[in-house]
Amino acid sequence: MGHHDGVTGFQDSSAPSLTAVVAAEVRRIRDANPLGRITVIVPSFGASRDLVRALALSGGAVNVAVRTPSQVITELSGPVLSPRAPLPFPLLAAAVDTAMDTDPGRLVDVASEPVTGEAVARACLRLGTIDPATVTPETPLHEEVLRLGAHAGSLTGPSYYTQFEAATVALDRLNELGHVLVAAPLRGTRTEQRLRDSLEERGVTVLPGTGADHLAGAAEPDTPEAVTGSHVLHASDSDDEVRAVVRFVRSRLSEGIPGHRIGVYYPSPDPYLRLLHRAFAEAGIAVHGPTDHSVGRSPAGRTLVRLLGLDAARMNRAELLSVVAEGALTVVDSRGKSVSSRRLENLTRTRFPVIEGTDWDHLAEAIRAEPNRLRDPERDAAAALLGLIGSVRSCLESIDAARSWAEVAATVNTLVTSLIRQGTDRAAVLAAVGSLVDLDTVGPRITRERVIGAVTTRLDAIGDRVGEEGVGIALGPIDEAVGRDLDTVCVVGMAEGLLPVLHRPDPLVPEGTVDPPASEMLDERYRVLQLALAAGSTHRLCSFPRGSMRGGGDRIPSRWLLPTLSRLTGSEVKATDWQQAVAGNDSITAVSSFVDGILTPPTVLGSDPATPAELRIRGLAGNGWNVRSDAPEELQRAGEMRRDRRLGQFSRFTGDVSSAAELLTVLDRPLSPTRLEDWAQSPYLFFLGTVLRVRVLDDPAEDIEMDLRDYGKLIHLILQRYVDWRIDTGSGPDRDRLMEFLRVECEAAIAASPGLVASLWRRRQALLAAELDSWFAADSEDAAAGWSPAATELDFGRATEDATEKGTELEVPYEVSTSRGPVSLQLAGSIDRLDNLRGSQRVTDYKTGKAPDESDRPTEADPTRAGTRFQLPLYAAAAAAADGRPVSEVRYWYCTERGEFTEVALPVTETLMEQVRTDVGNLVDALQNGWFPLKGGRGSSRDLADLLGGVDLDRSWELLSTREPVASHPAFAGMLAPDLSVNGSEAS
Repeated sequence: MGHHDGVTGFQDSSAPSLTAVVAAEVRRIRDANPLGRITVIVPSFGASRDLVRALALSGGAVNVAVRTPSQVITELSGPVLSPRAPLPFPLLAAAVDTAMDTDPGRLVDVASEPVTGEAVARACLRLGTIDPATVTPETPLHEEVLRLGAHAGSLTGPSYYTQFEAATVALDRLNELGHVLVAAPLRGTRTEQRLRDSLEERGVTVLPGTGADHLAGAAEPDTPEAVTGSHVLHASDSDDEVRAVVRFVRSRLSEGIPGHRIGVYYPSPDPYLRLLHRAFAEAGIAVHGPTDHSVGRSPAGRTLVRLLGLDAARMNRAELLSVVAEGALTVVDSRGKSVSSRRLENLTRTRFPVIEGTDWDHLAEAIRAEPNRLRDPERDAAAALLGLIGSVRSCLESIDAARSWAEVAATVNTLVTSLIRQGTDRAAVLAAVGSLVDLDTVGPRITRERVIGAVTTRLDAIGDRVGEEGVGIALGPIDEAVGRDLDTVCVVGMAEGLLPVLHRPDPLVPEGTVDPPASEMLDERYRVLQLALAAGSTHRLCSFPRGSMRGGGDRIPSRWLLPTLSRLTGSEVKATDWQQAVAGNDSITAVSSFVDGILTPPTVLGSDPATPAELRIRGLAGNGWNVRSDAPEELQRAGEMRRDRRLGQFSRFTGDVSSAAELLTVLDRPLSPTRLEDWAQSPYLFFLGTVLRVRVLDDPAEDIEMDLRDYGKLIHLILQRYVDWRIDTGSGPDRDRLMEFLRVECEAAIAASPGLVASLWRRRQALLAAELDSWFAADSEDAAAGWSPAATELDFGRATEDATEKGTELEVPYEVSTSRGPVSLQLAGSIDRLDNLRGSQRVTDYKTGKAPDESDRPTEADPTRAGTRFQLPLYAAAAAAADGRPVSEVRYWYCTERGEFTEVALPVTETLMEQVRTDVGNLVDALQNGWFPLKGGRGSSRDLADLLGGVDLDRSWELLSTREPVASHPAFAGMLAPDLSVNGSEAS
């Protein structure tokens, strides 16, 4: 059965627990000395609580102190060393910074890097556990660390003491402990080693039956003395592993085992602590143990650190608004109303693009000089954002100019109280900020990096525990299981690479000075694991993931799990073929997938689902994966959506909103021809973009040069100014004037555009000049043929700046027929150019993209390309309505080298316009019916399609295009044909 000194393998559960052994020894001592002081040293706080409970129940708790080694050192040394206090790491780090400021020595090249000071400080913290006189440097780097540590010690010594000093004082006062019982102390830290050695000198040894030295060592983990698990569980990844363990714990609770008698332990908190907290919360099972986040990871903590890292002069827009999006900042307007992050993003991405630096001045100028350009909500948002920037800049500049850490603390306190929302995390942040004043005692030079480091160190050190001790399931690292008196112990993460946790030697500390040799450390960790497993009197579950969904790849059982696998199978199990070796063993459970673990749970996990979600999944599976009629409404809708999209049913989940068509107001306001083309490209994206107003915001920082849309806008401005000049003066073609407008508009674009590199714009300006030369030659030929410009940027269907809410510059009603009867559609848009020739008009729309292939150009026989192109003919209708004169020709003029200066012209006839009216009527009929089937898009909808997954939309379209009404309604005819266009977004 593998029994040695009271510690057994999993086969023997009758051995007395640590608490039972200690309680019996306390009673024996009490019989001899009823009132004598007894101190029991235990390895963990959990073991201390278990022992105190056991002693209280047995009536032997009077004058018995149960302490961990660190508690013994603190209680014996504190009164003697007072008023000095234990040296906190943040203060040690500051003292090291001061030492490096004074004399960086060989570290001069890296002394300014924050990571250097932190690394040296951590090395000094470890060296503070031993006698400095015993350290022999092996390298020049060690000499530097010792020198800096001595300097830091001289700064902190008068007010603070190290762990070595505390242990030295405590070891001289061990007699005050009375009769000492030692229950399973480990070698652990140097301080624990010194305590153990001092007690052994006094004849105090580990209580028989609670020790660790007799257990199997890491060199031979599978010896008979090894403590192993009673059951092994393996799952596809850490997430499934944790869910399975929670189901196992739930089965133990259902069997009547109290929660405080169950513990779940992990080798490292990442990723297990977060996964365990989430899984137990979903299962509604109370836990107690370390929290899965510190104050530094709270919204207030993250926001403060990120604000401190901003460049006060540049104030990068993306970084600032990313901080605002955290939700901890208060951005309020002059009325005290909170301004949403969404409004700020819209304002600084599209209305007034900002990258950083002087770009913010454009927004400030817009508030002061151009009141008509901003609506009241935008004006309030802009003022609130600029106010936030002013407050942050003021605080950061004050920090940079501070001469003492007290000033820094006061400024950061102001930053937090004035900008961060109230809450428990803010209170903790303020407490950490207040301790910055302590740094004046050691006086490190103040830099922004050090302020951030000091704040971060303090915030990360504030980690709370959740739950109430002794209530619910215990969570914690494996060390916290040692000495516990539990019914069930679960150790997760027992895969190679996760356990054992390998510690790399610190190059700043001489090897073997602080830590024992690697082999001894490994041996100690294996004994810790065995003692943790030994804490479970009935069940000792070992689990591991077979792979990693995050990092990819497969995992194998830990070398320290192999002894358990070998004992359970009755033969040696090797890591290379473990799956074949354990197949069919009832004590080794495989959870093949998340769904299988729910639908066909292994017996050891219990038959009941652990969470409401698992219960719903079982219900779905039992009904053929169809949602039951009594399921929650959200689940029913999800099931309908999944079914309709998979089968290609035209429903509300695939674009049919006919049941709510009366709520659509898109036809109540003027529509531009390009908006109609958007529907013809993708009805679904039209619904999102035009009906629901969803859009993808551009990032002004993505391009240092102008993109195609900016380039198109610039060309339009240049040509508009040039043609307007010709109209106003009656002049003919003039290349010099065209080039003058090019220069003026480029200079204005450079001044107004954020973050653009001027030299790149100069290059673009030279290329644009060459393109305008070609355009000028063609325009001159038009003039020679008798065409004269009559108007530019003729707006219709849009409100003027000084108009009333209902007023428009030019109303263009367009009468069409639908299945519901006549409809008067209001058109809107802007015609780039109108030319006159002998009483007729020609409409020109400038294009800066690539010209379409011949097969994709409108023709007299098919002017709308099967109901997908409306701009040219509808512009003709708008121009005719403007002054009553007929339009004889409409054209796209591709006026850049990318479009090869192509002209795509279309003669305007009554027959052509009747065909257009019919095609527009078909489209309007589909809109009235509320038909927006899923389909990918291009052109102006391309970015939104990419964000939503254009390939998936097109797959849905392949199915929907064969269903009614899509397959037969004429509005969809042009979509059913292959899309031959390669055009991207164009400015028009």
